[in-house]
Amino acid sequence: MARGEMYVLTDPIYESSSWFTRCFAGLRAEAARCDVSVIKVEDAQQIPAGASVRTCVLFCSDVRWVRKAVAALYARGVRSVLAGAQPDAFYGVSGTIIDRRLLMEDTVRYFIAHGRRRLACLGSVASDVNDAIRVAAFHNAMRAAGLKSRGDDIFSAGHGIDECARRMLERAGEYDGALCVNDQVAVRLIALAREKGVRVPEDLFVSGSGNLLVGQLCRPALTTTDLDYYQMGVYQEMFNRVSTVAEDVFELIEREKCSVEKINLFHHSPEARRQSLELLERMEVPATMVFSEIASLECSPLGLNK
Repeated sequence: MARGEMYVLTDPIYESSSWFTRCFAGLRAEAARCDVSVIKVEDAQQIPAGASVRTCVLFCSDVRWVRKAVAALYARGVRSVLAGAQPDAFYGVSGTIIDRRLLMEDTVRYFIAHGRRRLACLGSVASDVNDAIRVAAFHNAMRAAGLKSRGDDIFSAGHGIDECARRMLERAGEYDGALCVNDQVAVRLIALAREKGVRVPEDLFVSGSGNLLVGQLCRPALTTTDLDYYQMGVYQEMFNRVSTVAEDVFELIEREKCSVEKINLFHHSPEARRQSLELLERMEVPATMVFSEIASLECSPLGLNK
């Protein structure tokens, strides 16, 4: 019999995606290593209420779905751990942060270093929090390089990948580089570009993200960024296993000085966060702090097992 249980709640739309398959495989492998049973549920109401269930892993990046699920779990006294969506984009949750902003900015700089300066961004979905981060990073990197980027340089996939790619290719003469939010979009763009007589990479540099199998099989070879979804799944199980909820986090720091690695503080207002900062300043253990939201704070005590 397993020593513990971990609940997983997944948006059905994402269960067929390659990132979910890899991430869930990592989660199950780490859970098996720790003798923890993974229980998939379709609704938060299927999770037993009570102190025995501390966390639930959510697989999704759709803003509305995540907010609804987090609220339902909170009502049952269960903390949400996000896999897929950036946890710092939501209030009162934990999860692994992938610096998608830096990945996109680095890709823009890579294109510019190779002489490509008229760039487009393809494949974003308005409700996807990760895509919103990528699009913002695209504009920021272009501005930082002294280049112009407009709203119509962003080709969303709200009506499907093919429609998105064809819309961009209708204006192919305006661009010499296309940064796609994932490998699937990039591979489809390359295929449709070939049909239209647009040469990749001679006429158009194309990049994806995720380093997925579909991109590895693509010809010409696809430039992509590597996201370790398997390891992300491992981290989700670790959150479930080692996280501790404390009413008095400052007492916890003093009691567990040798084991605390990172503390997430969630406040109901900026004023409550200010009061926490004042308490931290009076503590004997110095701390580094990161502001992730207007009313939240991450604290990593210096000298501990960071």
